[in-house]
Amino acid sequence: MRRIIFLAAMCCLLCATSLFAYDFQYGDLYYNILKDKVNEVEVTYETPYIFDYDNYPHLTNANIPSTVTYNGKTYSVTRISGSAFCKCTNLKSVTIPNSVTEIGSNAFYGCTSLPIVDNLRYADTYLVEAVDFTLSTYNIKQGTKWIGDGAFYGCTKLESITIPNSVTSIGDDCFFYCGSLTSINIPNSVTSIGVRAFGLTSLKSVNIPNGVTKIGSSAFYNCENLSIYITDIAAWCNIDFSLDDFYNENDQFLYDKHLFLNGNEIKDLVLPNSVTSIKSSAFRGCESLISITIPNSVTSIGESAFYGCESLISITIPNSVTSIGNSTFYGCESLISVTIPNSVTSIGEKAFYGCTSLTFLTIPQNVTNIGEKAFYGCDSLVLNVECPIKENMFRAGDTKYVSEHGIKELYIGDNVDIIGEGAFAGCANLKKVVIGNGVEIIRSDAFSYCENLEFVVLGKSVRRIESRAFEACDNLLDMYMYCNRIPTYDDSEKGNSFYNANKNMYVWVPQNMYDDYRYNYSWGSFIIKAMAAESVNTDKVLVTPD
Repeated sequence: MRRIIFLAAMCCLLCATSLFAYDFQYGDLYYNILKDKVNEVEVTYETPYIFDYDNYPHLTNANIPSTVTYNGKTYSVTRISGSAFCKCTNLKSVTIPNSVTEIGSNAFYGCTSLPIVDNLRYADTYLVEAVDFTLSTYNIKQGTKWIGDGAFYGCTKLESITIPNSVTSIGDDCFFYCGSLTSINIPNSVTSIGVRAFGLTSLKSVNIPNGVTKIGSSAFYNCENLSIYITDIAAWCNIDFSLDDFYNENDQFLYDKHLFLNGNEIKDLVLPNSVTSIKSSAFRGCESLISITIPNSVTSIGESAFYGCESLISITIPNSVTSIGNSTFYGCESLISVTIPNSVTSIGEKAFYGCTSLTFLTIPQNVTNIGEKAFYGCDSLVLNVECPIKENMFRAGDTKYVSEHGIKELYIGDNVDIIGEGAFAGCANLKKVVIGNGVEIIRSDAFSYCENLEFVVLGKSVRRIESRAFEACDNLLDMYMYCNRIPTYDDSEKGNSFYNANKNMYVWVPQNMYDDYRYNYSWGSFIIKAMAAESVNTDKVLVTPD
């Protein structure tokens, strides 16, 4: 037993060593070659810190060079890896060159001999941590470039802090859980704000400088009364609101709940031509946004760009946009109408999820991909489809037994020739379908388990309805047949196109084809009705909205 435990421990040690091994040593320090960079390296460690070991036990001064040489090749030192100098208790000074642009998490964690200035511990231009958590104010020294991850984490009495113009980066969790912090001035030098940087603070307002290009997910987590002030909308649209594994759709923080441009809260926004893209989460949760006009200069709209904009009523999307990202309009419950231009080829997952006021939408001809649950919960939606309908294209979820989905009425354009297999399976809210004159084939399971479907019109060209196409449509009352010839369908016991559908369905046919349908082996099992003009129930005739 002891031998087994020893071997297991050795395996773990070898695995850990291989995971954290350095590529080469130069001087006193160890380096890894960055595989995704050209001629760049990061400072790393010899022994993984998971063993609670001082990575550089005898190092007192770390002079990091801007370049190093290995095997006759010169590399730029651009990064200090996470935990690189973790628990180097003898380390008293550090020199960081200008070539370094990134410092990983806990790079200098536990370096208790590093110098302290005004109750703050520093590694050259890197602010490591607040030493005294009881203080209400701190002054960061001029020349500081980075405020490290978690530097002020849990400083619950912190009320104010001075950040000099030399700072370019505010790390992950930097001011997390600083519950007394109500305001902060972020200098123009800052370009990056880390994940959860100001989470669980009491911030009421914050100015985001124009130079900021990256804000981590949940940077202002749970700052429910926060107002964000900006002066350049183009710069704001270009910020990378990055996500990490902490992020989820139900995250309480919405980046810009109250977003002010030049002192005025954004309501009716017209973006300037200087905006070329709207990055992910740019207007996520902006409660005051009512309408937005997007110029032709914009070519892409990122994921969750308007997620949770509950007051947004209308939006103009230009012909320059080619894709609508995942969750772009998720939860825009006041959104009434959107015009999707012909340039769009892709609509992402949950793009219009929960848009309960959306009443009419046209999917243009060039769309080739629609993500899962794109219209989930759009219970008032009348959908006009002009694009080719592929397999499972509008499917509610992973199974045809899904009980909830959007789309109330469906119109399929004359240019569509096939309705793909399972295309609308599980669209339980769907009540009316009008299939255009170009459709020839309705594939298997196309409308299966559309349990509230009541009314279907088949256009002139329909010639085949495949197995289980209308399976479990037990509320299907009327089917109007404008087909030039009697379409065939699978009438086998298990593959029946109308398996478990309403056997008392009325099949309305042209008067001159009444007998043909009535005595047809397959169709004769339904109640055949002639479509004399005076007998058609006009209440059920669908007219595409203008």
